[in-house]
Amino acid sequence: MKYLTKKRYRKYLFSFISFSAYSSETYDQLYDLAFKKFLKLNEVDETDYDPIRYTKLFQAEIRYNSKLLRLLPKSIKEDKKILALGYASGKYIDTLKSFQKKLRKEYKRLETYNYIRTKPAFRNKHLHVRYYNEAIMEGIDIEPDRITIRLDEGAIYIANGKIIKGKRRKIYPYTDTYEPESVIMANELYKNRRGYELHLLMQNLNTAKPVDLFYLTIRGTDITEDNDFTLLDIFDNS
Repeated sequence: MKYLTKKRYRKYLFSFISFSAYSSETYDQLYDLAFKKFLKLNEVDETDYDPIRYTKLFQAEIRYNSKLLRLLPKSIKEDKKILALGYASGKYIDTLKSFQKKLRKEYKRLETYNYIRTKPAFRNKHLHVRYYNEAIMEGIDIEPDRITIRLDEGAIYIANGKIIKGKRRKIYPYTDTYEPESVIMANELYKNRRGYELHLLMQNLNTAKPVDLFYLTIRGTDITEDNDFTLLDIFDNS
Protein backbone atom coordinates (compact mmCIF):
# COMPACT_ATOMS: atom_id res chain seq x y z
CA MET A 1 0.00 0.00 0.00
CA LYS A 2 1.40 3.33 -1.06
CA TYR A 3 -1.25 5.74 0.24
CA LEU A 4 -3.80 4.01 2.51
CA THR A 5 -1.23 2.43 4.82
CA LYS A 6 -1.78 0.74 8.17
CA LYS A 7 -0.40 3.77 9.99
CA ARG A 8 -2.79 6.13 8.24
CA TYR A 9 -5.73 3.81 8.67
CA ARG A 10 -5.05 3.45 12.41
CA LYS A 11 -5.43 7.23 12.71
CA TYR A 12 -8.80 6.86 11.01
CA LEU A 13 -9.79 4.11 13.44
CA PHE A 14 -8.72 6.28 16.37
CA SER A 15 -11.11 8.98 15.17
CA PHE A 16 -14.08 6.67 15.80
CA ILE A 17 -13.46 5.86 19.46
CA SER A 18 -16.57 7.17 21.18
CA PHE A 19 -15.58 9.39 24.10
CA SER A 20 -17.99 10.54 26.79
CA ALA A 21 -17.24 13.03 29.54
CA TYR A 22 -16.99 11.93 33.17
CA SER A 23 -16.59 13.88 36.38
CA SER A 24 -15.88 12.03 39.62
CA GLU A 25 -16.54 8.35 38.85
CA THR A 26 -13.90 5.82 39.80
CA TYR A 27 -12.23 3.54 37.23
CA ASP A 28 -14.38 0.57 38.35
CA GLN A 29 -17.54 2.61 37.97
CA LEU A 30 -16.49 3.77 34.51
CA TYR A 31 -15.61 0.18 33.56
CA ASP A 32 -19.13 -0.96 34.48
CA LEU A 33 -20.69 1.93 32.56
CA ALA A 34 -18.51 1.22 29.51
CA PHE A 35 -19.39 -2.49 29.59
CA LYS A 36 -23.13 -1.70 29.70
CA LYS A 37 -22.68 0.69 26.76
CA PHE A 38 -20.76 -2.02 24.87
CA LEU A 39 -23.60 -4.51 25.35
CA LYS A 40 -26.17 -1.94 24.25
CA LEU A 41 -24.21 -0.99 21.10
CA ASN A 42 -23.94 -4.68 20.20
CA GLU A 43 -27.66 -5.15 20.86
CA VAL A 44 -27.08 -7.95 23.35
CA ASP A 45 -30.22 -9.05 25.17
CA GLU A 46 -30.74 -11.50 28.02
CA THR A 47 -31.57 -14.41 25.71
CA ASP A 48 -28.10 -14.58 24.12
CA TYR A 49 -26.00 -13.03 26.89
CA ASP A 50 -22.92 -15.06 27.71
CA PRO A 51 -20.96 -13.17 30.41
CA ILE A 52 -17.63 -14.91 29.72
CA ARG A 53 -17.82 -14.43 25.96
CA TYR A 54 -18.87 -10.77 26.06
CA THR A 55 -16.42 -9.90 28.81
CA LYS A 56 -13.60 -11.26 26.61
CA LEU A 57 -14.86 -9.27 23.62
CA PHE A 58 -15.13 -6.13 25.72
CA GLN A 59 -11.61 -6.58 27.08
CA ALA A 60 -10.37 -7.09 23.51
CA GLU A 61 -11.97 -3.75 22.61
CA ILE A 62 -10.16 -2.08 25.51
CA ARG A 63 -6.86 -3.49 24.23
CA TYR A 64 -7.85 -2.33 20.74
CA ASN A 65 -8.45 1.21 22.02
CA SER A 66 -5.26 1.16 24.11
CA LYS A 67 -3.15 0.45 21.05
CA LEU A 68 -4.82 3.23 19.07
CA LEU A 69 -4.22 5.64 21.95
CA ARG A 70 -0.53 5.64 21.03
CA LEU A 71 -1.62 8.22 18.45
CA LEU A 72 -2.87 10.54 21.19
CA PRO A 73 -1.38 14.07 21.09
CA LYS A 74 1.08 14.63 23.93
CA SER A 75 -0.81 17.76 24.89
CA ILE A 76 -3.69 15.59 26.17
CA LYS A 77 -2.43 14.39 29.53
CA GLU A 78 -5.33 12.10 30.39
CA ASP A 79 -5.25 8.69 32.06
CA LYS A 80 -5.03 6.25 29.14
CA LYS A 81 -6.73 3.47 31.12
CA ILE A 82 -9.81 5.66 31.35
CA LEU A 83 -9.54 6.83 27.74
CA ALA A 84 -9.46 3.18 26.61
CA LEU A 85 -12.90 2.79 28.20
CA GLY A 86 -14.21 5.67 26.09
CA TYR A 87 -14.26 8.32 28.81
CA ALA A 88 -12.39 11.59 29.26
CA SER A 89 -12.50 14.45 31.72
CA GLY A 90 -14.40 17.58 30.76
CA LYS A 91 -11.05 19.35 30.39
CA TYR A 92 -10.07 17.29 27.34
CA ILE A 93 -13.30 16.02 25.81
CA ASP A 94 -13.68 18.89 23.31
CA THR A 95 -9.99 18.73 22.34
CA LEU A 96 -10.28 14.99 21.72
CA LYS A 97 -13.36 15.31 19.55
CA SER A 98 -11.80 18.15 17.57
CA PHE A 99 -8.67 16.03 16.99
CA GLN A 100 -10.79 13.08 15.86
CA LYS A 101 -12.73 15.26 13.43
CA LYS A 102 -9.44 16.47 11.95
CA LEU A 103 -8.22 12.88 11.49
CA ARG A 104 -11.44 11.88 9.69
CA LYS A 105 -11.13 14.81 7.30
CA GLU A 106 -7.47 13.99 6.61
CA TYR A 107 -8.27 10.38 5.80
CA LYS A 108 -11.18 11.26 3.53
CA ARG A 109 -8.92 13.63 1.58
CA LEU A 110 -6.31 10.89 1.32
CA GLU A 111 -8.95 8.38 0.19
CA THR A 112 -10.02 10.72 -2.61
CA TYR A 113 -6.39 11.33 -3.59
CA ASN A 114 -5.74 7.57 -3.64
CA TYR A 115 -8.77 7.06 -5.88
CA ILE A 116 -7.51 9.66 -8.37
CA ARG A 117 -3.94 8.31 -8.39
CA THR A 118 -4.96 4.67 -8.89
CA LYS A 119 -7.88 5.37 -11.23
CA PRO A 120 -5.98 4.67 -14.50
CA ALA A 121 -5.33 1.08 -13.40
CA PHE A 122 -8.97 0.07 -13.00
CA ARG A 123 -10.90 2.52 -15.17
CA ASN A 124 -10.30 0.66 -18.44
CA LYS A 125 -11.22 -2.61 -16.67
CA HIS A 126 -14.48 -1.13 -15.33
CA LEU A 127 -13.80 -2.37 -11.81
CA HIS A 128 -15.88 -1.24 -8.83
CA VAL A 129 -12.97 -0.75 -6.44
CA ARG A 130 -14.85 1.80 -4.33
CA TYR A 131 -17.14 -1.01 -3.24
CA TYR A 132 -14.26 -3.22 -2.16
CA ASN A 133 -13.70 -1.04 0.91
CA GLU A 134 -15.50 -2.47 3.95
CA ALA A 135 -16.53 -5.51 1.91
CA ILE A 136 -16.72 -8.74 3.90
CA MET A 137 -14.68 -11.70 2.68
CA GLU A 138 -16.72 -14.81 1.98
CA GLY A 139 -13.62 -16.78 1.00
CA ILE A 140 -10.52 -16.89 -1.13
CA ASP A 141 -9.92 -19.72 -3.60
CA ILE A 142 -6.39 -20.38 -4.86
CA GLU A 143 -6.17 -22.37 -8.10
CA PRO A 144 -3.17 -22.92 -10.43
CA ASP A 145 -4.41 -20.44 -13.02
CA ARG A 146 -6.55 -18.07 -10.93
CA ILE A 147 -7.18 -16.60 -7.49
CA THR A 148 -10.80 -15.82 -6.67
CA ILE A 149 -11.70 -13.38 -3.89
CA ARG A 150 -15.32 -13.92 -2.91
CA LEU A 151 -16.97 -10.87 -1.31
CA ASP A 152 -20.48 -10.18 -0.08
CA GLU A 153 -20.96 -7.93 -3.17
CA GLY A 154 -19.48 -10.28 -5.77
CA ALA A 155 -16.21 -11.92 -6.79
CA ILE A 156 -12.84 -10.67 -8.04
CA TYR A 157 -10.76 -12.88 -10.33
CA ILE A 158 -6.99 -12.52 -10.69
CA ALA A 159 -5.65 -14.57 -13.60
CA ASN A 160 -2.38 -16.41 -12.87
CA GLY A 161 -2.63 -14.95 -9.40
CA LYS A 162 0.08 -15.13 -6.80
CA ILE A 163 -0.08 -13.84 -3.22
CA ILE A 164 3.09 -11.82 -2.70
CA LYS A 165 2.26 -10.40 0.72
CA GLY A 166 0.06 -11.78 3.52
CA LYS A 167 0.01 -15.43 2.41
CA ARG A 168 0.56 -16.59 6.00
CA ARG A 169 -2.21 -14.46 7.47
CA LYS A 170 -5.45 -16.24 8.32
CA ILE A 171 -8.54 -15.22 6.39
CA TYR A 172 -11.84 -15.71 8.23
CA PRO A 173 -14.75 -16.23 5.82
CA TYR A 174 -18.07 -14.75 6.89
CA THR A 175 -20.45 -17.01 8.80
CA ASP A 176 -23.88 -16.45 10.31
CA THR A 177 -22.46 -16.90 13.81
CA TYR A 178 -20.64 -14.25 15.84
CA GLU A 179 -17.19 -15.40 14.74
CA PRO A 180 -14.14 -13.53 13.45
CA GLU A 181 -14.51 -12.22 9.92
CA SER A 182 -12.04 -10.68 7.49
CA VAL A 183 -12.95 -7.31 5.98
CA ILE A 184 -11.25 -5.17 3.32
CA MET A 185 -10.66 -1.78 4.92
CA ALA A 186 -8.88 -0.13 1.96
CA ASN A 187 -7.56 -1.09 -1.46
CA GLU A 188 -5.22 0.09 -4.18
CA LEU A 189 -4.80 -1.29 -7.70
CA TYR A 190 -1.71 -0.82 -9.85
CA LYS A 191 -0.89 -1.69 -13.47
CA ASN A 192 2.60 -2.93 -14.25
CA ARG A 193 4.39 -4.50 -17.23
CA ARG A 194 3.26 -8.00 -16.32
CA GLY A 195 -0.34 -7.20 -15.43
CA TYR A 196 -1.88 -5.96 -12.19
CA GLU A 197 -1.26 -5.79 -8.45
CA LEU A 198 -4.20 -5.61 -6.09
CA HIS A 199 -3.19 -4.27 -2.65
CA LEU A 200 -5.68 -4.86 0.16
CA LEU A 201 -5.56 -3.57 3.71
CA MET A 202 -7.34 -6.23 5.75
CA GLN A 203 -8.70 -6.39 9.27
CA ASN A 204 -9.90 -9.43 11.18
CA LEU A 205 -12.83 -8.21 13.24
CA ASN A 206 -14.11 -9.63 16.53
CA THR A 207 -10.81 -11.20 17.50
CA ALA A 208 -8.75 -10.94 20.66
CA LYS A 209 -6.00 -9.20 18.69
CA PRO A 210 -6.22 -5.41 18.96
CA VAL A 211 -6.16 -3.53 15.65
CA ASP A 212 -5.36 -6.66 13.67
CA LEU A 213 -4.51 -4.95 10.37
CA PHE A 214 -2.44 -6.65 7.70
CA TYR A 215 -1.62 -6.36 4.01
CA LEU A 216 -2.82 -8.84 1.39
CA THR A 217 -1.22 -8.23 -2.02
CA ILE A 218 -2.02 -10.31 -5.09
CA ARG A 219 -0.23 -10.09 -8.44
CA GLY A 220 -1.64 -11.45 -11.69
CA THR A 221 -1.75 -11.04 -15.45
CA ASP A 222 -5.37 -9.85 -15.51
CA ILE A 223 -8.16 -8.84 -13.12
CA THR A 224 -11.93 -9.08 -13.67
CA GLU A 225 -15.17 -9.20 -11.69
CA ASP A 226 -18.30 -11.28 -11.87
CA ASN A 227 -21.62 -9.89 -13.05
CA ASP A 228 -22.92 -9.19 -9.54
CA PHE A 229 -20.81 -6.04 -9.36
CA THR A 230 -22.52 -4.54 -12.41
CA LEU A 231 -25.70 -4.25 -10.34
CA LEU A 232 -23.87 -1.50 -8.42
CA ASP A 233 -23.55 0.69 -11.51
CA ILE A 234 -26.83 2.39 -10.70
CA PHE A 235 -25.19 3.75 -7.54
CA ASP A 236 -21.80 4.47 -9.10
CA ASN A 237 -21.60 8.11 -10.16
CA SER A 238 -17.83 8.07 -10.71
